[in-house]
Amino acid sequence: MNPTMWYCYDAYCGWCYGFSPVIKKLYDTCKQTLAFDLLSGGMILNEQPPHFSGMAGYIAEAYKNVEATTGIRFGEDDLWHIQNPNESDWYQDGLKPATQRSFYP
Repeated sequence: MNPTMWYCYDAYCGWCYGFSPVIKKLYDTCKQTLAFDLLSGGMILNEQPPHFSGMAGYIAEAYKNVEATTGIRFGEDDLWHIQNPNESDWYQDGLKPATQRSFYP
């Protein structure tokens, strides 16, 4: 039985997104000797999820730091919501990504 590598992340965490290439490389390199399991943090869990506009200002600055530090780029869809928070239909609800399996077996 192989030891297990637990990766704790959150689907709404920009730093977790930025770190994803490192986790993918670790998985690709060590999948024969390590079992991998994921634990999603559920950072935004509310009975009534908040509209994205409340966090857009913070994220508009923070994502640039994540990109500059990690080299990863946020997608155009994400950037549209960040740049147009009052037009966005995005309500952040961490329950769904926290309860679904990820890309790792």
